[in-house]
Amino acid sequence: MSAAAGWYADPSGTHGQLRWWDGAAWTEHVTAAPAPRSGNGLRTGIIIVAVVGAIVLALIGFIGVAAVRFGEFDTSGVTADTRTNVTVRTEAQIGDRLTATIPSDGAFQASFTVERPGTVTFDVRGEDGFDSMLEVIGPSGESLGQNDDREVDAPGGDVFDPYLALELAPGRYTVFVEGWVGEGGSFELRID
Repeated sequence: MSAAAGWYADPSGTHGQLRWWDGAAWTEHVTAAPAPRSGNGLRTGIIIVAVVGAIVLALIGFIGVAAVRFGEFDTSGVTADTRTNVTVRTEAQIGDRLTATIPSDGAFQASFTVERPGTVTFDVRGEDGFDSMLEVIGPSGESLGQNDDREVDAPGGDVFDPYLALELAPGRYTVFVEGWVGEGGSFELRID
């Protein structure tokens, strides 16, 4: 071998071991090979920082969208009489099919009375892709249920149409329909 003296991979094939070459012959001196160094350390660090940064930004974006999307439904202290964005108000009865068009940032409100306890369903069907949100307020002003996208097992409608089925006691109730993130549009509300 014509290589200069130094530590080289052990020619005996022992993995992870170096043997000293004195410039003329292999010696009996061996040592553990150092752990391989990756030249990608800086690149790996940059990739990790970029991925973590992207996740943080995605979470911030998700929280922001959720706050905007569901902020309209923050009902703490809000009753049927204190909502300020209601543009369409009507009286309803169980069994009604109500149609309405609301402007951007507007809301639809229907008030109705339950005479006997039982399950009441609220089914909103948006027109021309209108994506709406639904909320039912109880006799004491409390939110009894909210929905913006129908569950897979809910009957009919589009996946973005809200649907609720609630057990209601006798009393006076209010249902609100609003557009997702303030969107305006037309819809049909079925109360059964």
